[in-house]
Amino acid sequence: LSATTYNNWSGNTESVGGPLSFQFLESKVGDLRDRGASTKLTTYVSNKAYSALVGELNQLRNFDASYETAKGKAGVRAISYFSADVGEMEIIPHPFMQWGQALILPDADCKRVGSSDVTMEVPGMSEKFFQFVNGSTAVEFGTFTDQACILKKPCHSFLLTGITYP
Repeated sequence: LSATTYNNWSGNTESVGGPLSFQFLESKVGDLRDRGASTKLTTYVSNKAYSALVGELNQLRNFDASYETAKGKAGVRAISYFSADVGEMEIIPHPFMQWGQALILPDADCKRVGSSDVTMEVPGMSEKFFQFVNGSTAVEFGTFTDQACILKKPCHSFLLTGITYP
């Protein structure tokens, strides 16, 4: 399918042009809602962008020992907030996200296609990748994997670029 002919098949890219904030994220989620997104969305950010969002969250709320929730506390692995229609929005720091970029995805619509988990076999063959090491009692083995991912609804995602840091 051509993304130029069918614009709902194309993804969304936008330059933040400044620091990433909850207000900016919510505006982009609003755009995704307008394009039909209605499932849980996850935002993957770099560690540096995550630190900036935690700082913003700490400025918005005072945390004390009596405050108990699974997310939103200082030192958690993820931040979440609730947004109209799509429900919970989770923000996860990911070490493979490039500084200056963030990715909003509907995780439920990401699928592995034609892929294989890590296995000790060649697909379609029953033989294992085991072989003896000459001159010792050791055995070495090889593994096989194939990782391919497809997003079934690219119009429900956003690649955010141009994030700056204070």
